[in-house]
This record gives sequence, structure tokens and C-alpha cells, in this order.
Amino acid sequence: MKMERQAMKGKDLNLGLQLIATLLVLCFCYTYAVAEGKSQQTKKTYIVHMDMSKMAATYEDHLQWNSVSPT
Repeated sequence: MKMERQAMKGKDLNLGLQLIATLLVLCFCYTYAVAEGKSQQTKKTYIVHMDMSKMAATYEDHLQWNSVSPT
């Protein structure tokens, strides 16, 4: 009788841990999907014309100047 109770407690504990693990995985997947969706919405492509005569002397060439992100 005692062993049966211990076996049932072990099964209940195992089932509880599986449920918690499953919920954690689902929460992670949901959070990832929401974050990915938001990042897709905020990224936009745009074209900027840069006047070479306005390039600061600190840049050696146009490639270095164009690679700087606007702030």
C-alpha cells in the first residue's frame, strides 16, 4: 500500500514537471513569435542620398562614411 502511494506521488510529480516544462516552452515560443513580429514591423528600408562635399574630414572614404548609422 505504501509503495503504491509513493508510486502515485512519483507519477503525479512527474506529470506536474512535464506540465510545467510544456508551459515554459509554450511561453518561450509565444514570446519569441511576438518579438519577431514586432521586429518585422519596425524594420524599414530607405534610400539616403549623401552629398560627398558634406563628408567630414574624419572619414577616409565614402564607404566608411556611408556605413555609419544615423543617430
